[in-house]
Amino acid sequence: MLVFWNLWAARRHLKAVWQKAIGRDTPLDDFEEMIGYRPALIGLMLSVVFSTSWLWRAGMGFGAACLYVFATLVIFLGVSRIVTDVGLVFVSTPAGAQEIVIHVLGSRNLSPSSLTVLAFTNALYSYGKGLFAPALMHAAKIADLGPPSGRRRLFKGIFLAFAIGALVSVSHTLYLGYTTGAQNFKDYPFTNYSQGGFINVLGLMKNPEPADTLRLTLFGIGALVMSLLTLLKYRLPWWPFHPIGFAVAGVSYVHWTSVSVFIAWAIKSLILRIGGAMLYRRYRPFFLGVLTGYTAGIGLSLLVDTIWFPGSGHTVHGY
Repeated sequence: MLVFWNLWAARRHLKAVWQKAIGRDTPLDDFEEMIGYRPALIGLMLSVVFSTSWLWRAGMGFGAACLYVFATLVIFLGVSRIVTDVGLVFVSTPAGAQEIVIHVLGSRNLSPSSLTVLAFTNALYSYGKGLFAPALMHAAKIADLGPPSGRRRLFKGIFLAFAIGALVSVSHTLYLGYTTGAQNFKDYPFTNYSQGGFINVLGLMKNPEPADTLRLTLFGIGALVMSLLTLLKYRLPWWPFHPIGFAVAGVSYVHWTSVSVFIAWAIKSLILRIGGAMLYRRYRPFFLGVLTGYTAGIGLSLLVDTIWFPGSGHTVHGY
């Protein structure tokens, strides 16, 4: 519902984007965007078709593949919106696309090959953090702060960095896996996490269940509550509660960051009360610098470990 309401609020802009992408006359200009509307629309359509077709040809039922891709898009958009609104470095979704497919369709109605392919999609789940979508959202915000002429170059740099990073990380992981054995990594993604998906699938095959009506009922109740909270936020200026709090309430580790959210809220409230919007804008570079410094510190520690502590580094940011 968080994603639906945001798309509904942007419906006129999205309509103008669609008209611009298909070549119709519209006052909307995409010259200052990181990527033109037509390439973005074509890329989205090709990505959805490719992902759905790949899952289908890998053995997943076509309906299940469509539902999985749709749920993944919703989760990625939702997590990205939550991260950019709240200011957290990351946040996880309360439920993954695999769970949505299984509980909506029922494991009884999914073939063994569909369940097996679902287990392999754990590689895309990324702990429900939205993979790289939140990072792209932040990059787009940073691009808005820079000169319009450099936004296209920034997008090319991001794409190049992603391509190089994927090539290096995948090839190096395979190299280490074949030389030392992935089980010897003793890291959660390569031990319990990678095995857990297939263990869960075996359990579903042995004990198939129909669609979970209780979960779907709770899902509907949650959607209604989320809609009510969103309506109150947009209609009543004095309403103090943000609906995002309800959206992340089911995340198991959200209590780890709740204090950080409270501190950020308190600081923002004080700044707005003391100096208003002008002082708030003056302090924004400082807090962006805090995030930049944190990221730079992680990168520097990685460099130090690589040079002086090869093979026995230190955990600085483990999640």
